[in-house]
This record gives sequence, structure tokens and C-alpha cells, in this order.
Amino acid sequence: MKCDISELKGKTIANVKGLSVESDVVTLTCTDGTAYQMYHDRDCCENVSVEDVCGDVDDLLSTVVSARCETSGDSNYERWTFYIIQTLKGAVTIRWYGESNGYYSVAVDVQQIA
Repeated sequence: MKCDISELKGKTIANVKGLSVESDVVTLTCTDGTAYQMYHDRDCCENVSVEDVCGDVDDLLSTVVSARCETSGDSNYERWTFYIIQTLKGAVTIRWYGESNGYYSVAVDVQQIA
């Protein structure tokens, strides 16, 4: 079920999987048993993956104070999606980059998987 990254607010992240440059799926598992994936539903002529991680990934292993998504770029050909997650330990920004021939989407989604 697709959701908004802000649903993480108040939850405590216990595990982070796939958070590295060129990854196409990032999974955040919380202490209450919920899990969330950031991903792009890949189609024919596009490429979307994590381009940069700013901050200490270990800072995510804490209670989330705020979580938001921001985008920039030309949504028809290239787009940057930033997920900014602030916990009690610090902030981490995950920058995704997507490029396409203009016909396909390069959006990054969040889905609750558990």
C-alpha cells in the first residue's frame, strides 16, 4: 500500500536495508513491526536509483521526529527526489535520481510492506 513518508513520524527505525548509492530499493523496518520501502516501479526506458546519502545512516536508527519528500527537476526527463528523515540522533537526506526518455515516470514511491 503506497503511503507518505511522513507516516514514519513517531516510529523508531530498527533496521535499514539497501541504503547505498545505485540502490533501487531502500527498506526501513520499525520496532513496531511496520516496514516501508522507497522504490521506483521500473518500466522500459528509465533509470531511477539512490544517487547520494547525506548524513550518518546510523542516525536513522532512532525515533523519527520528521520525514518529508521534496522533488526538483523536469519531471518529463529527469528528476531528483529527496527524502529527508530527521530522528532524535540526526538527519539523513536520501537523494534519488531518475532519468527517462520523457515518456516514462521517474517518481520514487513509498510503500508500507508490513
